[in-house]
Amino acid sequence: MSRFSKIRRPRSWVLAILATLILGGVVFGYRQASANRPFFALGLPSLEEDEVFQNRPSSSESGEEERLAPPNLALPPVTPQVPTPDTVTENAGGEPLHVSHWVYPGPPACNTYYELQVLGQVDELKPEFATVSLDGSIEILTENEAGCNALSRTNVEYYREISNTQFITVSGSGQNFSNLVTDSAKRTEAIGILSDLVRQTEMTGIELDFEGYSGWSEVDYAGYLSFLQDLGDTLRADEKLLMIDAPAIYNDGIQSVFEFRYGDIAALPVDYIAIMAYDYQYDFGGGAPVTEDDFLRDTLTRAKAEIPDWEEKLVIGLPTYGYTAEEGAYQIRILTREQVFANLSEAEIARAGRIPNSEELIYRKDGQVYVWQDQASIQHKIDLVQAQGINRIAIWHLGGNPLVSTGEAAD
Repeated sequence: MSRFSKIRRPRSWVLAILATLILGGVVFGYRQASANRPFFALGLPSLEEDEVFQNRPSSSESGEEERLAPPNLALPPVTPQVPTPDTVTENAGGEPLHVSHWVYPGPPACNTYYELQVLGQVDELKPEFATVSLDGSIEILTENEAGCNALSRTNVEYYREISNTQFITVSGSGQNFSNLVTDSAKRTEAIGILSDLVRQTEMTGIELDFEGYSGWSEVDYAGYLSFLQDLGDTLRADEKLLMIDAPAIYNDGIQSVFEFRYGDIAALPVDYIAIMAYDYQYDFGGGAPVTEDDFLRDTLTRAKAEIPDWEEKLVIGLPTYGYTAEEGAYQIRILTREQVFANLSEAEIARAGRIPNSEELIYRKDGQVYVWQDQASIQHKIDLVQAQGINRIAIWHLGGNPLVSTGEAAD
């Protein structure tokens, strides 16, 4: 008998535990190492890192681009009920209206792909592919983690195919935002990740959707301006563009609580300033419009006075969403129009009235108010914007809301 014959072989369950621990350690180590890179493994075989950021697939014989199949979402299939959009009317004799659409990741916006099929070629898309984590680092939002519409090879290619320009939206607010902009090392890391992301996806530029403006400190704001300067310079070196989202500052009282000032942005390498001219209900409670007429006019007047080249830079964000709340209360629940309609009968929808100075629809039921948009209220807002000489609008958001089409996308 060999001297090794008395050594017991490990039981199978011991080997299984050891294998699990080793594999878990490898996966954890990979994820930790990958977290600092812009493109980590995306999980599904069709979305592996080495495939996602290649050029569009082409025929080996002709070199022509192949048409894309619908995204293979890792979510229950959506059967959308998408109405054909009414065409909005552009100001006669004016510049063509340029319409941009924000694309939100995850439910309830999962019929975005089908809405785009209805709209056809659009001017611009702004999918949210990244956000700022609590530690101030950039987190990439992949489709199989963040849900429909987020980053995947198929979505990147489809968005590029169906739109003339594309901006990758990066969200951030609160402590997450502060931890990024007040740390020079984090800012440098973020610039590297975002410039790589826009370059490798072959999109037009980056849009920073940094919010929570009333909570920004002087230090936050100084870091934010530095971040814009450095990110803008880096993107321009790659012939890419930078857009930022900005608050609606419609009077001196609102300005007094914000560090953010339109004029401070004007001298920076920022190509577009998208003013989010909505969320008015948060200032005045349930029953108020999402975008009130004077609120919109006064915001545009102020921005035009403070931004010398406003004709080229200004983009006005307009809502297609709705909300519900108790009358006069400030606990607001944002809803898509589809979600509003799920709470009301056809007869109730038909009895809805319009809010003065906005043309938005409102219905009161059991102490709740329901507010939503339709083509008339959206057209009303577009008319006000174009009357100010501004012809670039951004729609929040695709997915369950009225569709806005000018009939033909601008070249």
